[in-house]
Amino acid sequence: MDSSKVCKLNFPLYCCECLGDESFVVAGGGGAAKTGVRNCIQILQLQKDQKYVVANPIDEFDTGAYAVMKMAVSIEGQAAENVFMLATALGNKCVLYSVTKTKAGSNKSTAPTEGVKKRKKSESDSNRKSGAEEVDSSSCLDHHSFQLVHNFTISNEEKISQVEPTSNNHTISHQKQTSVALSREGHLLVAGLSNGHIKLWNTRNLSLIFEHNGHKNDVTDVDISPDGSTVVSVSRDGTACLWSVEQGHKINDLHSTWNMAAVTRTYKFRNCKFSFSPATRDQKKSPSRFSLFTTHEPLKRPPRNARHCTTTKTGSYITKWVQDDKGGMRLQMYQKTGIETISALAVSRDGSYLSLGFMDGSVEIYIAFRLQLAHRIPAAHSIFVTAVSLLDDTDKIHQLTGDCDARCVSVSANGFCHVATLKPRAMCTIWFIILVCILLIGGFAIGLYISESSIYQL
Repeated sequence: MDSSKVCKLNFPLYCCECLGDESFVVAGGGGAAKTGVRNCIQILQLQKDQKYVVANPIDEFDTGAYAVMKMAVSIEGQAAENVFMLATALGNKCVLYSVTKTKAGSNKSTAPTEGVKKRKKSESDSNRKSGAEEVDSSSCLDHHSFQLVHNFTISNEEKISQVEPTSNNHTISHQKQTSVALSREGHLLVAGLSNGHIKLWNTRNLSLIFEHNGHKNDVTDVDISPDGSTVVSVSRDGTACLWSVEQGHKINDLHSTWNMAAVTRTYKFRNCKFSFSPATRDQKKSPSRFSLFTTHEPLKRPPRNARHCTTTKTGSYITKWVQDDKGGMRLQMYQKTGIETISALAVSRDGSYLSLGFMDGSVEIYIAFRLQLAHRIPAAHSIFVTAVSLLDDTDKIHQLTGDCDARCVSVSANGFCHVATLKPRAMCTIWFIILVCILLIGGFAIGLYISESSIYQL
């Protein structure tokens, strides 16, 4: 398997997060408009169907009047096994759930959760070849139960409330949540708002740690460092800021550094993601050692007829930041990704690979250490990619996808889920093979010359 569509759902998809095994969660919907398109969260599980890999929906959670536009998960540091935290942006509320997974074949039963529905067959199920045996059933799929932890209200005029997300009693607010992120252990939750504010909460005692008016426009993306010490936020106004969790103040402005290094002010920040720094001979892998990746797009997009022109100077960039001696981040390198605009960014859990989704539907996988393009899948989707996420390298994933260095799940607004794989790099490059051939030919020529000289001497 190199890349394939694994599922087609009947509602727009805006979010995607892998869950550390062969499962991943997606979310979206038709929004508040009465179009008949539902708003929900679905958990899917990858399985082998003969020689194909498919994604089977196993659980669905109705989100009421709101379509989930942004979502974050935390699968580490939970009190119980098979439990992960899920944060969703639902209008003017940030809703936090605790999701418990029951392994397939387990005798444990979980109490039914309001809003959770039994799995329905996806289009990948119905489009199978006639006569083929069905390999999936409820007995071989994991199941999940959702439990509301808290409803964090993001409006300044309101206090934290306990209103259910599916309640008809929605409070009208001009502020909307535009981005959300959880710390790796789930104890911190940060939300970016449409008015440029960011809010950080402690999810264990449900207290507000800080709120800052850091930007002048929508906060398009936020993230929390692996050690929980730093928050990054990027905005539609082109700015990007680092915030100290402990001190509650701004550390530095990343946009100023990037503008000076790139010698341009015609770009704005689009996405941001922290990751572990790879281990070295001198230093082991540690949450306190991390890198930051950001994407950048032109302040003004080029016309459609100019996007495929090779002479145009516009394009998108990805940047790698590393820690400096002052507790901030310094720009280490940046790389142009092409003409098309980047729409999504994800980094693998170990920090080895990163993936990009584009407005033209393409997907790319990079080696994170040096921002080297390793694989590109042009037009993986027929429309723009809304979210990407990288699967962990587990034994089960190996069985499903074969021997691969990286595997990326991508989704789009037309309901398609796509899995792209990066095959292992060859041990011998083409230049090494050419060199060996030259040496063999040279050795043969020298041997022939020596043998002819021996004959003449005789």
